[in-house]
Amino acid sequence: RMVHVSWESAIMRSALPLVSHLLFSVSVVRSLPVVSRANTVRLFHSPPELSAETIANPIKIRCRARVAYDGSNFAGFQIQHHKQKDPPRTIQGELERVLSQRFGGQPIRVVGAGRTDAGVHARGQACHFDVVVGDVLESGDNNPSRKGQAALENMFIQDISGVQNSIERMLPPDLALWNLQVAPKPLTKLIDGQWQEKEWNVMYDSKLKMYSYRIHVGPVMNPLQRRTRWHPDRVQNWFDHEKFERLIKSFEGTHDFRAFAGAIEQLELSKRKYLLEKQTKKNISVMEDNVFEDEDNNGNLVNTVRTVKSVNFSPELHEDEYSYRIDFLLEGALYKQVRNMVGTVMEVCRYGGRITESDFYELLHSRSKVRGDNLSKPAPPQGLTLEHVYFENEKSGNNYLF
Repeated sequence: RMVHVSWESAIMRSALPLVSHLLFSVSVVRSLPVVSRANTVRLFHSPPELSAETIANPIKIRCRARVAYDGSNFAGFQIQHHKQKDPPRTIQGELERVLSQRFGGQPIRVVGAGRTDAGVHARGQACHFDVVVGDVLESGDNNPSRKGQAALENMFIQDISGVQNSIERMLPPDLALWNLQVAPKPLTKLIDGQWQEKEWNVMYDSKLKMYSYRIHVGPVMNPLQRRTRWHPDRVQNWFDHEKFERLIKSFEGTHDFRAFAGAIEQLELSKRKYLLEKQTKKNISVMEDNVFEDEDNNGNLVNTVRTVKSVNFSPELHEDEYSYRIDFLLEGALYKQVRNMVGTVMEVCRYGGRITESDFYELLHSRSKVRGDNLSKPAPPQGLTLEHVYFENEKSGNNYLF
C-alpha cells in the first residue's frame, strides 16, 4: 500500500513516538493524512513488487554497516550463481535474504568491502546497501525530492537502532550486522580529469584493511581453537620464531605479489576477452565491482603491485605459549594473497621445505615470477580473519565513527 504525504507533514511527524515503526508499521502509515498531490512524496509500507511502473522517481537511502561472521560454514562472502537447486551458503546471500525480508520484500543488493574466501572469518567487515523508502509524485517548484528525502532520512535515522535490532534478530547465529548508519553524502571527486559526484561506496572509499592470521606451533593444540587457528603438521619440531618473524616482515613495503596471488591467469584471460570484445564492439557488458584492474608499468593485464603498510608478529599469551598472531595492514589484497604469504614463509621454515630462503626473496623481488614458481601451498582459511576495514576520517579522537 502507498500513502501520500507532504514533506512538511513528514518532518512534523518525525518527532512522534510512533516513528520507530516508520518503514513497515501499518499503524504509522495509516495515521499519515492524505494531502494534495502538489509537492508530495509517497511512503511505501510493504510493497510486494518494486517496478518501474510503481516507482517512477524512487527515493533511496544508502546505508552502511559493519559485519562480523564465523566463516566456517560459509562458501565465502560473495553470492555464487549455480544452476543447482540449493546454491552454496554465502555471507552476501544471507544478508540480502534477511534485508529483503526486513524491508518489505524489495530486492536489496549488498556490497562488501572485501570478498573473503570460504572458511575465512571477519570481525570488522563493512558493507553498504540501498533501501527504497518512497518516491516523488510531482516535482513542482520546491524540489520535493530533496526535501522529501531529507525528511525520510531524518525519520529513518531516529529509528535506526530499532531497525538494526530487528535485522540482528533475523540473522543466523554465525552472522552479525552492527553499527548500522546512513552512508555519507555523495562526494565530488576528480576522476579522469573531471570533477564528478560519486555516491559513497564501501569498496572504493576504503583506505586500508587489517587482516590477522593465527597459528599454533606447539605439539598439541586445544581443539576449541581449530576453527580459528592453523596447526601445521609437526610444527613443534622445526618452527624457528626469529626466522619466521624476519621473513614475514619482509613483505612490508610495495612489491609485485604476482607469485603470491591466486587465479591471476584466469583474470588475465577474462580481461583479454573483454578487451577483444571492446575492440570489436560486440557483447560489451558493464564491468562491476572493479573486477578488472589497470595494467601495470610492465604491460601485465592485471596489476599485482600492492603495498603492505606493516606486519606484526606477536604471541597470544592469553591462549597459551604456542599461539601466535600475524597482523597485516594493507592498502588492498589480491586473491589469497595473505594466505599465500603465510604459507610460503612456513614452507621456507619447514624442515625439508621445497623453498629455500634465497628462493623466497627471488619470488618477492623478481617481477618475472608467477604463482606457478611458488611451490608452497596457501595457508588454510580458518586461521584468517578480516579484523577491520578503515575509511577516511572514520576516527574522531579515540572513537571510531564507523
